[in-house]
Amino acid sequence: MDEADPICETCHIPVPASLLLAIALLAAPGCERAATRPAVGPSGEATVVTDLPPDSPAVAAAEAAIGRELVTTRPEPAFELDRVRGDRFRSVRAWRNLILVADLDQPGATTERVIELLGSDLLPEFQAGRRFYAVYSDLWARGQTVLVLAARGEEPLAAAIRGQSDRLYEAFDQRVTRQILALQYLAGEQEELRRQLEKSYGWSIRIPVGYRIGEDPEANFVRFFRREGGAHLVFVHWQDGVAALPSPETCLAIRARLIARYYDGDTIDSTRTRSERADFLGRRALKLIGVWQNEKYTIGGPFRTYCFCEDGRFTMLDLAVFDPMGNKVGLLRQAEAIALTYRDHRSHPR
Repeated sequence: MDEADPICETCHIPVPASLLLAIALLAAPGCERAATRPAVGPSGEATVVTDLPPDSPAVAAAEAAIGRELVTTRPEPAFELDRVRGDRFRSVRAWRNLILVADLDQPGATTERVIELLGSDLLPEFQAGRRFYAVYSDLWARGQTVLVLAARGEEPLAAAIRGQSDRLYEAFDQRVTRQILALQYLAGEQEELRRQLEKSYGWSIRIPVGYRIGEDPEANFVRFFRREGGAHLVFVHWQDGVAALPSPETCLAIRARLIARYYDGDTIDSTRTRSERADFLGRRALKLIGVWQNEKYTIGGPFRTYCFCEDGRFTMLDLAVFDPMGNKVGLLRQAEAIALTYRDHRSHPR
């Protein structure tokens, strides 16, 4: 079974929110009208809507995939989950994140809603077992993410989810992160700073109000940081004249050197650091996932680093957070949302 996404999950060209909403509505004929009210609830929570029994293997597989534990400085759930029956859908229809789980062979309120959402184009694909999930945005509320999981039979659906749980989680998590993006700029954006970055360095990133900037032009290093509501630390480092993406070990060494210099002696906990291949805004990238620490202050936190090469330039875009008592997964998503606004104007001029 392959995935389905009627809202172009693999499209990396920036699309206006209004167009995404229109596409979502066309793909989901069961939605009576455009979503006008804002979604409610935290971005780190998701509600499972299903008619299946509590011990359903399909529901268990879905909750294991989306509610998985992520290691920050300690294990944290990727999403806090709760569950409601399909006949109670109206009470949660404006929730920020919804997961609809349905056996297409079993009647029920959730099955009916899923069939209506998939429509004549996608439903045959799901019934034939060629696809089993779809991700929608802004269906019943603005800023909402809806994941649909469906197949003919609980066991086939459970097997499909377990077999592609990582891919499924990434599709859902990335969509949720993109929805967070709009929330980041409700208080305003530092537009003049974005224009100055483009003019000075050939790249830009959208920075919300409240972040401060530190620059070292000679070292090709720019960082942004905010300490309110948990510390967010984002830096961009680049090296010109690099033809190929360096190895994970080289990328880690570069990051270690930069944080030791600019973050008052921070180091990387090598025992809790790993690398993986990733896609970053359509670019083949290396993603570093780990924990930073500072023995001087006895503090630490998680980081995510994207490394990629484009038109002879190696770029490292690093995200780190510090909040000893708070939810670090949520802070990382906020930083990831900012990272998704990165643009290289040398390759993609406006």
